[in-house]
Amino acid sequence: MRPWFYLCAILTALSISSNTYANTCTQFYTRHHEASILAHLASHGIEARAPSTSSLNRQQLRGYAVLVGTMIGSAALSTYVTAELPKNMTFLSQLVGQVATIGIYVFGAPIWEPISSKFRKIAFGLKNDTVAPVATDNALEKLWQKTQNNYSLNAQMSRNVVNSLLLAIQNQFHHARIAIHTGDKELVSDLMAEAAVRMRQLFAEVDPDDSAVALVAQSSFTRHVQNKSEIKELIWIKIQAFDDEARTNAGRVYYQALISSWFKENIQ
Repeated sequence: MRPWFYLCAILTALSISSNTYANTCTQFYTRHHEASILAHLASHGIEARAPSTSSLNRQQLRGYAVLVGTMIGSAALSTYVTAELPKNMTFLSQLVGQVATIGIYVFGAPIWEPISSKFRKIAFGLKNDTVAPVATDNALEKLWQKTQNNYSLNAQMSRNVVNSLLLAIQNQFHHARIAIHTGDKELVSDLMAEAAVRMRQLFAEVDPDDSAVALVAQSSFTRHVQNKSEIKELIWIKIQAFDDEARTNAGRVYYQALISSWFKENIQ
């Protein structure tokens, strides 16, 4: 097949603007949320009409066309450049192949990943045919689409890290609140200091004054206790006993910012 064919395919794929791609993918992912969107607009006195079925079909087809066109363009680019490279520059074919992989599998993720997921389910079902069908499977598939539309893969991983941290320290704060009402300030300072040290050692990527962490600390503990200044001092003493790094300048700055965010009155 002549190289000009590949070049035309590449130019056709690249001729789609980034704005068109973004809008098309948004419509492709969110078309099944129209009812909730319209209800929300109506509650605010805003009249809106859902697009017609033919319009939705065109949007869906256009979304598939953009995704498939990008994948074909990436594959064509890889094939053409690899074939035309001089022998002393064949190392560039590896780079071109990596770029093509991004075009095929990353931009094609809305197509490939749902298909792959279904085949994985079928494959595991062949191994064990006694598993009853799950009624929430379709709902979870739609939730996955919403997640991919709203969060990148990196954001999803970071969200899981933050959520794990919040669950861990919330449990500590809960027991600390129970202990403070029994008058056991020693246990309170131990629990709070342990949460602080755990956060610095295991969740160092989370800022000490993170608003989500501060909200959990205040709603679970500090808003419900008296003598906050005394408790802060006890926590700081225990932190220094638990973590030698607290005596360094960097450790001191971190823990002071953390304790301040836990005990401040207003969350920004």
